[in-house]
Amino acid sequence: RSREDPMFSVWFCFLFYRFRPERWYWGSILMLRSCAVALTPVIRPGSGSSQLLLLLCTLNVALALQCAFSPWRTRSMNALEVCCLVTLNFAAAACVAFVDQSEDQGGIAVFAMAVVLLCGLGFGAALGNGVV
Repeated sequence: RSREDPMFSVWFCFLFYRFRPERWYWGSILMLRSCAVALTPVIRPGSGSSQLLLLLCTLNVALALQCAFSPWRTRSMNALEVCCLVTLNFAAAACVAFVDQSEDQGGIAVFAMAVVLLCGLGFGAALGNGVV
C-alpha cells in the first residue's frame, strides 16, 4: 500500500501520529536509541568506565539529533525530550564517582575529561538550538 491510501494512515497511525509528517521515520530512531542503551552493559561487561562512556555517547548523539531535527509535533514536546536527555546525561556523568578506579589507573583522568566534554557538548547543542 502507498502512503497516499487513506486506509494506510488509519492502519499505521500509531507509528506516525506523534511526529511531524516530514519526520515520520523518527519512531525507528527512538527504537535504535533504546536498543543502544539496552545493549550498553553487554558491550564491555567488565569495564564500568567503557559502559558509561558508551552510554554518554549514545545519549549525546540522541540529543544532537533531537536538537537538529525537532521531530515532535509540538515545541513543548521537543523541549521536554531535550530536557530529559540533558538530565540523563548529567545523571550518567554523576556516576563517574562510582566507577571502580582499580580497573584503569591511568585512564580515569582522561575518562573524566571525556565525560565532562560530552556533557558540555550535549548541553551546548541544546542551548544552541534554543530549546533549553
